[in-house]
Amino acid sequence: MIKKNIKDIVLISGILFISLLSLLVLKLTSKNDNLTALVYYNNEIILTINLSDLNDEIVEYNVTGDIGELVISAKHNAIAITEENCPYHLCMKQGYITNTNQSLICLPNKVYIKIISNSNPGVDVEL
Repeated sequence: MIKKNIKDIVLISGILFISLLSLLVLKLTSKNDNLTALVYYNNEIILTINLSDLNDEIVEYNVTGDIGELVISAKHNAIAITEENCPYHLCMKQGYITNTNQSLICLPNKVYIKIISNSNPGVDVEL
């Protein structure tokens, strides 16, 4: 009985260690300079925003989704959905994203935003 518990503890500790190590690698390798945001509606790019060209003043873009209009706010190397008509407003609660391994998703409106690096647009994360 005790050996079984020790094996479980070792297994859980190993899984936790690998998970934390993976998060650390993703955080350290994510790009956050020279960024472009791609806004998709129904899996088609409808708007491209070069976040690196913006200053710290917020610029707003209006996008129409399935259930209404969204307001996308962008500033230097950051983007967020700041107004929308979704039932639980989960899109707005995601806040600003600033790294290439992050995305914003507004499922009821079928809109999502992905950040890519301009320095190597084919790769989101470099090791």
